[in-house]
Amino acid sequence: MKEFNISEPAEYYSQINNKRFPYSACNVTALTECLDIIDKLFDFPNGVQPEDHLMNVLRDDNSYERMERLYPWARKGGYEPNEVHAMLEWAVNLLVGEKVDTFSTTWDLRELVYELVINKHPSAISGRFTDYGHIVTLVGIETEQEDIEKSASFQGINLSQIKKFIVDDPYGNYFDGYETTQGNDLRFSFKEFNDITKTYNDTSAKWAHLIKRA
Repeated sequence: MKEFNISEPAEYYSQINNKRFPYSACNVTALTECLDIIDKLFDFPNGVQPEDHLMNVLRDDNSYERMERLYPWARKGGYEPNEVHAMLEWAVNLLVGEKVDTFSTTWDLRELVYELVINKHPSAISGRFTDYGHIVTLVGIETEQEDIEKSASFQGINLSQIKKFIVDDPYGNYFDGYETTQGNDLRFSFKEFNDITKTYNDTSAKWAHLIKRA
């Protein structure tokens, strides 16, 4: 069995201690952790947590104007900018100053695993962890595929050999119903992870922000 985990305990980000909208901040918190993992964390003001700074950018007048102009359906539906994936992608790339965040509703799970194992790139993945919906950070796997590190492309990833997905959950511990707020290195079986993470039109494609060094 091989284990890969690209996050350190110090890189675990909890949304519970956020100053701005902590109970709807899984999105900005998971993405901030992804940026920290790849050493692309943006500048932020003294005395402000980086995930709160990202939330502040997404809740300013410029962001609302952009959302109303480009995604009128979102405003009409009562969504805030931090709840719209395209807005999250825009804000992250704006703050970092380069293209590091690519959101898609059709990521092949093999590609997310390939990027994690080969290039040490995390992803923030949507799922039904809570009734409203939730975003967590994919940081690792346990696999029986001994030659996985020799994969030349994502087609070389054998999903059937993956036994666990390792997730950092900014809201806490999914397995105890979020009674505890520590969600570092939670381990989901392949079935648990695949069933709970959001898919596109009931296919195997995943809704995720892949965070890559430019």
